[in-house]
Amino acid sequence: MRHPESDEEANRRQIPAGRSHGKEFLGFALVAFLASCLLGFPIYSRRPYTCAVCRMDRVDQGFLGLKWSSQEETDCSHWYESNVERNHLHSWVEGTHCRRFGIPGLYGGYGCRIGGPLTGLSRTVQIEIYRHLEDRLEAKQLFIRLGQTDGECYRTLNALMEWVGEDYPGTWQDWWEEHRANVEE
Repeated sequence: MRHPESDEEANRRQIPAGRSHGKEFLGFALVAFLASCLLGFPIYSRRPYTCAVCRMDRVDQGFLGLKWSSQEETDCSHWYESNVERNHLHSWVEGTHCRRFGIPGLYGGYGCRIGGPLTGLSRTVQIEIYRHLEDRLEAKQLFIRLGQTDGECYRTLNALMEWVGEDYPGTWQDWWEEHRANVEE
C-alpha cells in the first residue's frame, strides 16, 4: 500500500534533481562557448552570395553551429524574371566578406575574400547588357562565365566594360572577337 504523503515527498525531491541537470548543461554550454572564443573558433559567420544570372542575393549565416540561409530579390532579379526566364537554376557567386581567425590575445587577424569580377558589376549595367544582346540566353551564359574567377573572366569583363563604355557599338560577339584578336597579337 502506498502512502500519499511519501509519494508527494518523493516528487518534491525529484524536481531539484532535474533542475541541477539544466544548470549543469548551462554551465557546460558556457564553458564550451568561452573555450571556442579563446581558441578562435568562429561563433558567428556570414557569407554573401549573388546569382550571376539574375543577381538575387543570398546570405548564409551560422551561429554556434546552427546554420541558415536567406534570399532577397533585387530589381535585377525581378527584371530578369519578367524579361528573360521565369525560372532558372541560380549560379551563386561568393561575395566579399571577412572573417576573424586566430587565438585572441596570442595571435590573430582577419582574412578577407574579395568577390569575383561579377560582384563589382552594377545590377543596372547588367540589365542594360541583357537589353543590348539579341540572345538573352547567350547573355545569361556570359554572366555565368563572369561569375568564375579565372584569367579569362577578367579579360571578358574588361572587354565587356569597354563595349559598355563605347555605348554598345555593333554586336557583343563582334566586339569580343576583335578584343580577343588584339590580345593574342
